[in-house]
Amino acid sequence: MNVRSGDRPILLSIAAVERDTGIGKDTLRAWERRYGFPTPSRDQNDERTYPRMGQTPPPASIDEIDQDPNAAVMPLYDAIRQHDDQGLRRLLGQAYSAHGLAHFVMNVIAPLNTMVGDGWMRGELQVFEEHLYSETVQTLLRQAINQLPQPSVRNRPRVLLTTFPQEQHGLGLLMVEALLCLKGCTCVSLGVQTPIRDIVMAAKAHQAQVIALSFSLAFNPNQVLDGLSELRAQLSDSVEVWAGGRSGILQRRDVPGVMILGDLKDLALHVDRWRNANAASI
Repeated sequence: MNVRSGDRPILLSIAAVERDTGIGKDTLRAWERRYGFPTPSRDQNDERTYPRMGQTPPPASIDEIDQDPNAAVMPLYDAIRQHDDQGLRRLLGQAYSAHGLAHFVMNVIAPLNTMVGDGWMRGELQVFEEHLYSETVQTLLRQAINQLPQPSVRNRPRVLLTTFPQEQHGLGLLMVEALLCLKGCTCVSLGVQTPIRDIVMAAKAHQAQVIALSFSLAFNPNQVLDGLSELRAQLSDSVEVWAGGRSGILQRRDVPGVMILGDLKDLALHVDRWRNANAASI
């Protein structure tokens, strides 16, 4: 039956909204407190009721809520804290679909990673919550990378990606792989915790021209410096070593022969520099 313009709007319970949108009740309540959206009415039992879609303006996108990058991804962080894994996947998918892979990695996942790490250190998040978040994002990124078309550029650096032994955090590595693939690189990922000897062997077997390594904040700073120096000494001079991540020692100390990536945006600059330096060999 059609609803006449003079009729009252059809209202839904919070359970119905959760069922129809996949966004959990706790996340909806958190958004209401933090952002003032959605704005429910109250029925005679003081329960929240919501207009059907089309009877109220849609919510702002994640990065329209606030110009502050932390505030922009706060709905995602709220979903993690509320154990709303379906809502988290939905919000991640929306952010990726709306802006593309590069924006998603640099402006959604990067600040959210920092927020999750800081939340874990403050005791707001448990280890299992951080693990679930990481697994969810890694699954989405792997799917996105696999769907990328083959680039048409000829001068494509072959990049080997991994971490040192005892470095278990692989999300940063996957973010780098996504951005490198977008820049037309050929990426070979060994995953995490590869011994230096095996990195050298893999570089030779795959004819890698660049080795990219990621270091988390928790990784021992001395092992960062010693490992990079040892790796550099065992590689041909023609193979570049790029190191990045949240480890503060990378910004405080130089390692001869190693390119330090201070920011994810540096990746595009380093790829362009590599292409310019190797253009004559093509």
